[in-house]
Amino acid sequence: MSSAPPLRTSAGGSAAPAAPSDWDVVAASVAVSGRVLHPPLGIGDRVHWLGADRDVPDGALGVVTQRHPSGELEVAFPNGAFTFSPARLERAEDRSARLRATDKAATATAAATTAKQRQALL
Repeated sequence: MSSAPPLRTSAGGSAAPAAPSDWDVVAASVAVSGRVLHPPLGIGDRVHWLGADRDVPDGALGVVTQRHPSGELEVAFPNGAFTFSPARLERAEDRSARLRATDKAATATAAATTAKQRQALL
């Protein structure tokens, strides 16, 4: 990500900053929030829905098959194809990393609790 927007030359020959694209605005806000920066989801990306129901149970893996003009994505899951807002989807690799981090934190908490319980017994 560059620190300055690209320059655009006007008809008079002077250079002026180009207007930031939607992606530039999103990239800047994501960088500030500290979240991992990824390009927008595209066709072929493997995703998980952040919700769950009978048709798409928690953890079901889907593949983006189509981007609608509205920006919503069609995703093929084992039980059918459904349309979602990109904000309601998570890349499969991001979910795996998040679950590994959660597992590590839970293991550390359990180990600390066990150590405290052992200490209390002494």
